[in-house]
Amino acid sequence: MWERTNQLPAEEEIRKRRWKWIGHTLRKSSNCITRQALTWNPEAKRKRGRPKNT
Repeated sequence: MWERTNQLPAEEEIRKRRWKWIGHTLRKSSNCITRQALTWNPEAKRKRGRPKNT
């Protein structure tokens, strides 16, 4: 069906756009916030489960 409509499957389109965005982001300067977000590692941990309401 994809050949008939001349379209890519949704998974393929998403994968293609992600790689395009990553390539675009890697070309930015290292002090750009979007570039820093790729290597950011949060130190705090969230608690598991639903918050307890009293």
